Amino acid sequence: MRRSGLERVGRGLLPVVAYGDAAGLPVETMSAAEINRKYGRIIQLLAPAENPFYAGDWPAGSTSDDTQLSVVMAESLIEAGGYDIAKIADGHIEAYESIKTVDNDGKIIARGWGGSTARSMERLLNGASYRHSGEHEGAGNGVLMKMAPLVYWQIATGASDDERHRQYDEVTSLTHDSHVARACTQIHGDVLSFLLRHGSSITKDVFVEMLHETITKHGRGLEAELDSLEVCARMETYTEDVIRSTYAHSSGYRYGFYAPETLAITYAVFLSGGSFDDAVYRAVNIGGDTDSVASMTATMYSFAHNGKFEIPHDMESIQDYDKLTKVSYSLTTVALADLM
Repeated sequence: MRRSGLERVGRGLLPVVAYGDAAGLPVETMSAAEINRKYGRIIQLLAPAENPFYAGDWPAGSTSDDTQLSVVMAESLIEAGGYDIAKIADGHIEAYESIKTVDNDGKIIARGWGGSTARSMERLLNGASYRHSGEHEGAGNGVLMKMAPLVYWQIATGASDDERHRQYDEVTSLTHDSHVARACTQIHGDVLSFLLRHGSSITKDVFVEMLHETITKHGRGLEAELDSLEVCARMETYTEDVIRSTYAHSSGYRYGFYAPETLAITYAVFLSGGSFDDAVYRAVNIGGDTDSVASMTATMYSFAHNGKFEIPHDMESIQDYDKLTKVSYSLTTVALADLM
């Protein structure tokens, strides 16, 4: 991608992540049927009044840990002037300590944070090294949802594939110590990198071929877990019924909270076409882990379209929009400094 395209994508990066997050947050954990009964079809940002972790007066555009930890990744890269896993770990701890807690069925937890990530923060606070803090066998979405700033930085600064993959392993192991999680991070990192490098020239067939290659490279021993990625990517037509019937039984809590499942759903949504709004709200209306799937879909859309798309009318109403824009501009400026 040319510098102009990288600038466009970078300057809108965190608002794009946050928009998908805010769009999905109100219905996180609901099924598609529940969403339809309560809202009909969602087509704009709503207040997260139905989200059990956001009880109270939270306005439309409120965001969750998907955005918070994406900001941590971006600010860590800016402050260190490059990739620094210790700086990233420190940023995670600071974010964790700043988040309010809520009562979840008698258990006090950090609002919106996944269990694997939260428990990893507790290990770090208790003196564990970031090399050994990850949740054993953790395979949720806590890494996939925050990868966009790192991938953007890697491509903007010309990181080698070996560097990229080493960094993905380190970032994953900080919170999720499992082969499944590391494989999914490698796959999604390669997918995002490919989209950012090649942009709007990518066809569905080219995407599926690329996906097959990266699954073959990184998914050894996980054939059963990763088979659905290519199945979804090859779908000729996408329907919410297909997603529900394929995944409703597999994660143990509806669908979309298990990393291989998340990637399959996200890629199916992304490849279904349409506008930015179409893609984001398609992700929202299928239910499950709606904020993560919608934010990841939004990022893929921006990367694949060189940052050129019609901005939703309610984009500027997302939480901390001005800060997100400022951090995105800083990330872009620092990452592209050597290309000036």
